[in-house]
Amino acid sequence: MFLFKAILLGVSYTIGIITLSVQLVCYFKEIEYRETLLLSSAFLLNILVIILNAFGLFQTSEEIDFYNLLLNICSVLLIFTIPLNIHKERVVKSEATKNKILFILSSALLIFTIIGYILSLHELTITVVGSFLMVSVIYSMYLSTATNPSLLIKHREKEERITARFFLVFVPLYIGFGMLNNHYEWLNISFFDGEIILPMIFCALAVSKLTDDVKRLSLGNEVNKSTLTEKLNHYSLTPREQEVVSLLIAGYSYKKIGEDLFISMPTVKTHVSNIYKKTKSKNKVELINLLSD
Repeated sequence: MFLFKAILLGVSYTIGIITLSVQLVCYFKEIEYRETLLLSSAFLLNILVIILNAFGLFQTSEEIDFYNLLLNICSVLLIFTIPLNIHKERVVKSEATKNKILFILSSALLIFTIIGYILSLHELTITVVGSFLMVSVIYSMYLSTATNPSLLIKHREKEERITARFFLVFVPLYIGFGMLNNHYEWLNISFFDGEIILPMIFCALAVSKLTDDVKRLSLGNEVNKSTLTEKLNHYSLTPREQEVVSLLIAGYSYKKIGEDLFISMPTVKTHVSNIYKKTKSKNKVELINLLSD
């Protein structure tokens, strides 16, 4: 079992690093959300803490308590970043307000976790954090099935809904068994070991995300040039804005667009802002997805 766990953790961590690296490239090209980077980082941090424990870094009872604290902190990060990412990827009403509430609740939960560690209330903090994690995932997956996607993920909407329905069933069962496992020996089943389940889930999500990001990097070359002008006219873009769009989806930076069109940087930004407003896009990848549809 240790060998299987070690291989699984090594594979998941490697895939996670590769996925996060590709996401950073996408982010700097303005075709990835910052919230997605935060979610991937939170997952990767969870895997790292589990790896440290798997290789015997935490041995004594005090060290095990500290390990549980680290896991709880990592879980709070997931509680915060999972809904935060969903709010960004879906069309959610009052997004800013919900994010503020989410931040306040997560901060309070983080403080509670630290106080619980100081007061040696370890089982209580594990139970509370586990409960909030379950609620966070269920809430996020419900939004994934009940709201429309942003243009960024519209092309994988079917896959997103299938994944959401799976987690709506799996997560409550898994966390419920995990909580009972802290109290009843007969539920101590290795299959429900979080140090195995979490890396497996992370691997599946990371591979899916990685392939999608690689495709996203090449989206700019997939726009049908023959129908581009017709589509741009549909959104009442001016000739200059159409020139900016052509360079933008080709991967040009704002500075390079300004140099090619002999316009200033503020003018480029104004054109891009007007383009996003007219096409109801939030960023470059949404614009490319719209024009590729």
